[in-house]
Amino acid sequence: MISIVSLEIQKILKRKFILILLAIYSAILLFMAYAGHPDRYTPILTSEGKVLEGTEAVQYEKKLAEKYDTLSDADVQEILAENARILAEYTDENQMIGDDYYRYANGFYGAVASVFTDENGNYNHLPADQVYPGQDGLMQGGFTNGMDMLLSFLASFLLLAPLLLIVMISPVFAEEYTSGMDSLILSSRFGKTRCARAKILASFLCSAGIFAVTSLYLTLLTIGYFGTDGLFVDAHLCATGMIGNAPFDLPYWKAVLILAVMGFAGLLMITGFALAASALGTSSFVSVLVTLAFFALPMFLWGVWDIPWLNHILEMCPVNLLSPAKIFNLPAYEIGTTKIQVYQMGIIAAVCFTPVCAVCSYFGFQKHQVRS
Repeated sequence: MISIVSLEIQKILKRKFILILLAIYSAILLFMAYAGHPDRYTPILTSEGKVLEGTEAVQYEKKLAEKYDTLSDADVQEILAENARILAEYTDENQMIGDDYYRYANGFYGAVASVFTDENGNYNHLPADQVYPGQDGLMQGGFTNGMDMLLSFLASFLLLAPLLLIVMISPVFAEEYTSGMDSLILSSRFGKTRCARAKILASFLCSAGIFAVTSLYLTLLTIGYFGTDGLFVDAHLCATGMIGNAPFDLPYWKAVLILAVMGFAGLLMITGFALAASALGTSSFVSVLVTLAFFALPMFLWGVWDIPWLNHILEMCPVNLLSPAKIFNLPAYEIGTTKIQVYQMGIIAAVCFTPVCAVCSYFGFQKHQVRS
């Protein structure tokens, strides 16, 4: 069985067009080493009038962030008072651009104010250790630029990888139909069983391999450039965060883990659907088009109609599970007295959807009518 799976993986990867796509994908991945390098970090002006660039700028901002550690109730009230003072003194945000201290402080203080003030701008008296469901201890601030970069890179590549997989996996069964090899495979002793299983397993292994290489490379790249600073910072308090509206406790390590799990779940769903479309379709071209539609359309259809059940279904589609704006910012599902977050529902959807697609592809290939 191992040799058959190995052969199927080679068949998937050795097509010339796929090799070209893999080379392009790898080149874009390698380009991230340049795009995220500290030498390209935005130059900053210190309070002493010194211009810092590259690694020096990163270290300076890390020092600035050290003072924004855990927040007690007293810390929150002091920050709210300081935030009000800054806003009164600097009426235009452009005035703060020239001084990195105030630019950074403004972002952090503004984030704290958004958490601990009501709609009228007054202190809401929320206990600092009980702001969000699941919170364990006081909220923590700090340097998050590295973690923000990792989340941004992961989100981008987890949207790019499915396009590569669709082109790779869609021909797995359909190509046998168009080449006429289906008659030979299906009439052989193990064609309907071992060969079909090997094709499915090889496809999922290719999907897992692309995910593992991509996520591991981007994670090591970020840690190499910025260290692990920010892993335990609360996303609601980051000065430059992209996930600060999550309705639950969300330190950065958890955000990275959730996005990675959602990415893997989305890739498995895409792979399963592509296999089913390939086995049940008539050609590789048709299966590619159908799978592309399944992947892309939910992104554009979500929210078009005010139909809650339809929007909930669209939220569980792979393209929306790969969007930080949705998995972190949408409200939880309420089932009776139980609240289930969007990412938790996404895991359930992937666990249910992927095996169904795999089974459909398996029996779809077995029942395929060979053309005479």
